[in-house]
Amino acid sequence: MSAVPPKPRLDDGTGVVRALLALRPLVEATPLASGGGRLTLGLATATEPALRPAGPTEEQLCAGHLPARARTFLSGRAALRRALARAGQPGGATAEIPYEADGFRPRLPRGSVGSLSHSGGVAVALAAPAARCAGLGVDLERHPLPQAAGRVVLSGKEQLFLTGEFGDFGGPGELGVLGADAACERRLRELFSAKESAYKALYGLLPPPQRPTTLLGIAIRPVPGGFAARARRAPERVLHVHACWADGAVLTWTAVEVAAADCPPGVSG
Repeated sequence: MSAVPPKPRLDDGTGVVRALLALRPLVEATPLASGGGRLTLGLATATEPALRPAGPTEEQLCAGHLPARARTFLSGRAALRRALARAGQPGGATAEIPYEADGFRPRLPRGSVGSLSHSGGVAVALAAPAARCAGLGVDLERHPLPQAAGRVVLSGKEQLFLTGEFGDFGGPGELGVLGADAACERRLRELFSAKESAYKALYGLLPPPQRPTTLLGIAIRPVPGGFAARARRAPERVLHVHACWADGAVLTWTAVEVAAADCPPGVSG
């Protein structure tokens, strides 16, 4: 009788969280408006036993979800509260964080802006003072994307980035290390994630007629240190999106300084 292969160990996200903690100083060094202000990174996992709603609204929101989705929701709120506490927001560690009126962006305490992302049981969140930061966007992608996703989120010109020169995050030399398919997937995931981060930041900054409604509504190109992204309906506002890899996952983020925005601060989810 052949031996039964052992079951794969459950990935609880510990390795990714450890790698993200190592990246935290880099993320939190992202400059905000002159005069101070701090960008902070919060982390949580859906397997943490102490995850709890912070108040009746969060409890009600959890009641409408299946258990796994509820834990994903709670991990995101925990990550946001940890980012708020690191930013020095009074009561940030215990603040209840419901949704904005649009039903999908988190509503942070007055005086703060933030953004969050979930992937594979890991939640990441950014927070900053609204007096210094007009908008934030963050995205984490732990899992490979199918190549077909490129046709859904990238324009024809942007699809050329998957096989061509790719700035600081890849290029011809990458093929010798990863192989063509792996390098292409890596680039696709970076582009997808960077568009997600830009979408979150732009949604809170732009009026409805100019907001992108899909990721195709965002134009993107590689630049040193990450990507330049803009809404196709508002090309004058260009965001720099940072990108780093952490234990096989890609993390992207962008912070829009108040001085660079001409509309009220927003909160992006």
